[in-house]
Amino acid sequence: MLLGALLLVGGVRSALTILPFGTLRKLLARLMRPPACISPRRHAAERIAWAVTAASRYVPNATCLTQAFAAQFLLVRSGYPAMLRLGVAKGRDGGFQAHAWVECEGRVVIGDLDGEEFTPLPHFDYERSR
Repeated sequence: MLLGALLLVGGVRSALTILPFGTLRKLLARLMRPPACISPRRHAAERIAWAVTAASRYVPNATCLTQAFAAQFLLVRSGYPAMLRLGVAKGRDGGFQAHAWVECEGRVVIGDLDGEEFTPLPHFDYERSR
């Protein structure tokens, strides 16, 4: 799982440097089809989040957006309903801040907000991206 997460995080990071956000979102949506039949989930959502977080330590500039794309992809492929969320906030210095996270089954699984308040933008689930 860790090796797969490392390859995916690296691939997403590379793709974010050359593709527009919308193009990458649509491409990943086509690739992350959930399993055709209902079967036991192969990996726990927490284990997937751990693998993405661990892999991100080895990929330069693996931002919250990179991690969120990778986590959503792996979660959906494992049969979980996962929503990539983007939020905005006014920073302490008065500047604009943005953050990406993934919600799965009613909780944040990657991109913990650490108590900060971000105003969520409309969510990006894989169904809307097709």
